[in-house]
Amino acid sequence: MTTPANLRAIRLRIGMSFEEAASLLGYDPKTYGPRERAKSINVFERDVTILHAVEGHFNAYVDRMIEAGPRAVLVGYMNENCFQFYEPGIAKSLVFNSVHRMALAMAQDSHAANGLDVPIVELVPELYAKWLESRRLSDSPLERQAWAVERLKAFRTIPAPK
Repeated sequence: MTTPANLRAIRLRIGMSFEEAASLLGYDPKTYGPRERAKSINVFERDVTILHAVEGHFNAYVDRMIEAGPRAVLVGYMNENCFQFYEPGIAKSLVFNSVHRMALAMAQDSHAANGLDVPIVELVPELYAKWLESRRLSDSPLERQAWAVERLKAFRTIPAPK
């Protein structure tokens, strides 16, 4: 039997907000809330199936990031639109930027457990676009990674105010 607690547990494991889950499952947050908090009702198997599918994509994505080995940085996105624009393929399977951020945090934790510091650098579209233009480059995951590395180096070399 699938319970509301199962629904909530899946949502929390992948970092999805309450409102995002309601949207994904086609509920108004006002009607979804009681479903997730109920103590005795059965939830629709469809709801659990949808969340399990996102969780499966999430786990596979985290595994791929870990298996690929540590990078100098992990690239995050500042909002939903930015995530959807720069990572449409990943967005199709992870659905929300919050889920992507949770995956980055899990990969970061895995690397930290192996003694590696792999920071998450948030892509700033305006700065990234200027960086690409100044180098006459086109957007790609490799260029985003290179931009993030340079951005991190710039932050680390700025002297502290006196």
